Amino acid sequence: MCINYQTLNSKTIPDQYTTPHIDDALDCLAGSRWFSILDLRSGYYQIGMVEEDQEKTAFICPLAFYQFKRMPQGVMGAPATFQCLLEKAIGDMNLLQVLVYLDDLIVFGATLEEHKERLLKVLDCLEEVGLKVSLDKCQFCQPKVRYVGHIVSAEGIATDPTKVEAVTKWPQPTDLKSLRSFLGFSGYYHRFIAKYAFVVKPLTDLHKGYPPVRKGKKCAGKDQCYFKESEPFGSRWTDACTKAFRDIIGRLTSAPVLSFADPNKPYVLHTDASFKGLGAVLNQVYTEGLRPVAFASRGLNTAEQQYHIHQLEFLALKWAVVDKFHDYLYGNCTEPDLEPWRNLSQSDVKAICSCVQVSEESDSDVRVADKLGVPVEGIPKLYTFPTHLNLGQLEQLTREDLQKAQQEDCILRVVQEALST
Repeated sequence: MCINYQTLNSKTIPDQYTTPHIDDALDCLAGSRWFSILDLRSGYYQIGMVEEDQEKTAFICPLAFYQFKRMPQGVMGAPATFQCLLEKAIGDMNLLQVLVYLDDLIVFGATLEEHKERLLKVLDCLEEVGLKVSLDKCQFCQPKVRYVGHIVSAEGIATDPTKVEAVTKWPQPTDLKSLRSFLGFSGYYHRFIAKYAFVVKPLTDLHKGYPPVRKGKKCAGKDQCYFKESEPFGSRWTDACTKAFRDIIGRLTSAPVLSFADPNKPYVLHTDASFKGLGAVLNQVYTEGLRPVAFASRGLNTAEQQYHIHQLEFLALKWAVVDKFHDYLYGNCTEPDLEPWRNLSQSDVKAICSCVQVSEESDSDVRVADKLGVPVEGIPKLYTFPTHLNLGQLEQLTREDLQKAQQEDCILRVVQEALST
């Protein structure tokens, strides 16, 4: 049962505890070969509500007047409360031995023995806080599992065929609501689709002409120039929209398996730019060739739409290295695709670097200057100075290790003393 709690939610102070971004969280499974999925029975209903708050969840139906004693779906703060409870129950194992995503947990390990040991520890933690799992929905000690719409294995991450099959039967959107539903589904798998923002642009352009979302009252007299959300697209749905709709479905059904990032292997970054947007694909070198780790793309803002194509090519590289793939590339050596820059002079490169304002805080070793034949002097730090940080060798610290280190740190010790007085 799901109740519409829009009025209650509008008067509720939101809980700022966030759920992990699934694309980032799945990266912690790298190096694992055995997996178990734990599904918590009845989800949110395992958490009791404070007595004075129960009346706020009241609802009426033909049978009688009811209120929830357990936390229902649809109330603001329920996901944050549930995520917080599970992460506290799991403790230091989170993201190191088990990944928590609301009521779905995945336990992982490199060997079967290691995996079984971790699985038992997680089950003990859940038992201690009184949480129960639904055995018929669990998967134990498997080399390949389904997890939050993905197929996870030692080979990497793939789309779930059962989910993708549904999109092949998706009816063509006829209004804004049905379009948002389709874009929400396809956007969940955007990391599997090369140049997703390019392909989907005719569909996102259909969002224009609708009233902006405002917290207050809408200005009188302006609503007449807007389309209604329930109004059919009609002639606004063009052949380009149909092509984009079918293209996305085709790309989803043939999406590749994305490899887990390996900090010990070199990265190869391919970027592309056009007046439609920016695109990038991050690869890693294997004996059989390049394997994709992630795809990324985005549109252009008003100012960027005025750039020259060479400026956009450089912007795509800067965006991919400094923003989108920073967590992968920080401290690692990367070789980007330089084909669009082959005929640029030194003055052209300097002008482009100045225009897009390359960040001086990047510590990735992206070797560009020497390949372009441009002297090192005058080229931004992003392209010349490597670091020797190896993130793959960092030790796994426990909460006790961090507390001890904080007590030994002279600055943090002063802060702790100030807070305690």
